[in-house]
Amino acid sequence: MDKATILAVDDELGVRLSIEESLKDEYNVITVENGEKALKSVVDDKPDLIILDLKLPGMDGIEILKKIKEIDNEIPVVVLTVIDNIETAKKIIKLGAVDYFNKPFDVSEIKILVKNILNKYRRPQNLIETESLIAKVAEDTLKENLTLQEAVKKFEKTYVSTIMDKVYGNRKKALEILQTEENYLKNIDKNN
Repeated sequence: MDKATILAVDDELGVRLSIEESLKDEYNVITVENGEKALKSVVDDKPDLIILDLKLPGMDGIEILKKIKEIDNEIPVVVLTVIDNIETAKKIIKLGAVDYFNKPFDVSEIKILVKNILNKYRRPQNLIETESLIAKVAEDTLKENLTLQEAVKKFEKTYVSTIMDKVYGNRKKALEILQTEENYLKNIDKNN
């Protein structure tokens, strides 16, 4: 799997350098100092994880977090700030942050946090390819105007082994995706 891309957003140069230095051996690290550049990076670089300071000049971290989630709700965001009360923590989690850590921070804690979050949230490339393949099969099935039974047979005959090969050890997830697509096709068949 390719190196994950981490976007660190903080107006303090020292914090950005510290994050970059601590993560650069294991990840592609992009650092920016404001919300405008952060949002551009979300679109252009499609990071796998964002570390976001709450207190930024201009557009603050809360506003940036909301906009990130509008662009791509799947990207995990970790908030970096001095959280002085539980209400602030609840608010950022409710807005879509997956975690937070306080300044000043320990570099080793960031490494552990990043690794744990990526393990939990990052979709493996082979799974992304599998989802794309299944979407293509569903599209082809609709174009060919197949009945549900014909579509399921086509799935089984043509694509299941390919899909299983693509996801290697993640057979359970592949079966879940196939079940979702089968349910989708059943609903289409019912409505026609």
